[in-house]
Amino acid sequence: MCRNGPKSTPYKQRVDFLWVRWFGRDVSFNAGWKARRLHRIGFLKASQCDAFGFLDPSLIIRGAHIIPAFAHGQTDDLLHPPLSVARMPLNENCDWRYYYINM
Repeated sequence: MCRNGPKSTPYKQRVDFLWVRWFGRDVSFNAGWKARRLHRIGFLKASQCDAFGFLDPSLIIRGAHIIPAFAHGQTDDLLHPPLSVARMPLNENCDWRYYYINM
């Protein structure tokens, strides 16, 4: 960030941020301790206004164990166009439809 103006002293300040692609919890899936099933999440569709966001890196969890729900397969309909910087290059143009949160 650089400020310039007639009454300001120019200075530079580093601002760290993290660009994130959000998951949403699948509330139609019965999960939790009573159901004896892991909670299921999936990426939000890019067309949703809150599918992406920015965070202060000091606010993030540094590690979590999520497991692709292999039985539900992959999809390419969450991002348009399917090739996107929001995907890792190894994932080509598909996302796993769901993931399980390991507890």
